[in-house]
Amino acid sequence: MAAPKYALDVVLPPQPDKIQAVHDLIASGPSIVAAEPDTLHWYGYKTLEKPDGTPSFFGIFDTFPSEAGRDAHVGGELAKVLTANADTLLSGAPQIVPVTVLGHTSLATGTPKIGVRALFTMKAEAEEEIKGYLKEGEKLISEEPQTLYWFAFQKSATTFGVFVLFETEEGRAAHASSPAATAFGEKAANLFDGPVDVTPFEVVALK
Repeated sequence: MAAPKYALDVVLPPQPDKIQAVHDLIASGPSIVAAEPDTLHWYGYKTLEKPDGTPSFFGIFDTFPSEAGRDAHVGGELAKVLTANADTLLSGAPQIVPVTVLGHTSLATGTPKIGVRALFTMKAEAEEEIKGYLKEGEKLISEEPQTLYWFAFQKSATTFGVFVLFETEEGRAAHASSPAATAFGEKAANLFDGPVDVTPFEVVALK
């Protein structure tokens, strides 16, 4: 498989009475994108409601080897289905954000069932430092036996994120206190421009 270099970070806020319908739509995604050779990874997920009452949402994270592959996907059948159903099923417009993949790891075994998506905003002068820290973390993450997939990505000059997948809650908990997470938190502590937005989720469907 080619290396993922580009991705889409998609947020789909469902109408309260359409949650099952959006779930079913997301579940149909793999059968639609299966014919797209440049869609390397495709994960549809549903977040958990946060303790502060922030409602859950659905999302998609998918990767591509090139911008051409990403553009082909954006103009493909799944995008047409989502657009056609947006007004009926969603409480707001889909948030479709192109991002650059800075690093990734994958294990050959295990089926992703749950995960975590974390977004963090950094101070303007910290861009190159954060890129370096994330690349350093890639090696440490690769040594975590329960972290099935890990993607670090950049949304803008100051906004970065990670998308991480596990088979078990034990794996997710182990990653949260892992050497990689600890090292990144210590090195980047003075560079954050606000709190880190950590959102756990369950996987609905994948390619």
